[in-house]
Parts: sequence; C-alpha cells; structure tokens
Amino acid sequence: MPVVLCLTTILCQTTFAQGTQNNTQTVLPLSTVVTDLLEERGVAQGVQVIYESPKTIIFRSDIGPNATLAFAIDTAKENGFSVDGISASSTEQANGEDIYTVFMSKK
Repeated sequence: MPVVLCLTTILCQTTFAQGTQNNTQTVLPLSTVVTDLLEERGVAQGVQVIYESPKTIIFRSDIGPNATLAFAIDTAKENGFSVDGISASSTEQANGEDIYTVFMSKK
C-alpha cells in the first residue's frame, strides 16, 4: 500500500507541474525591440512605454515641442505596428498639455 500512495503522489505532482507549465505558455513574452530603438534614437525620455509585447505596444506622452510621441509612433510603424486607437486626457501635471495614450498592434 505505501508504494501505491507514493506513486499517486508523484503522478499528482507531475500533473500539477504540467498544468502550471501550460498556463505560463499562454502569456505573451514581453518585448523591448521598440523600446530599445527609442533609447538608441534618444527619444525614450519623452515617451513612456506602458506596455510592449511582440503584438502590442502602448505609448503615453504629451505632444511637446520635440514631437517625441510622433517619433515613437514612427519607430513602431517601422517595425510593423499600426495605430488601433488614441485617447487624450488633460491633467495639471502636463503643464496644460493633453496627455495622449496610443494603442498599437501588429498581426
């Protein structure tokens, strides 16, 4: 009987490990391709990359005098992304400038 109990415990642990591994495979790996390019081009300080994966990127920035958000969007487009949507919000922290959030994806 102890052998059966031990075998059952091992099988349960193996099944649990496989279930955990399958769950982690469904998460998209994070990517920093566009973020790295922005840093190389000196644009990263004016744009906040909220999220970047192989299929999605989200930027947040004001338009500002240097048009850093436009450079970030162009960099993402060069890497196959297209704009899905843009939202704008006003905050006191932005010195009266609107803050834009740009949602981009690629197929």
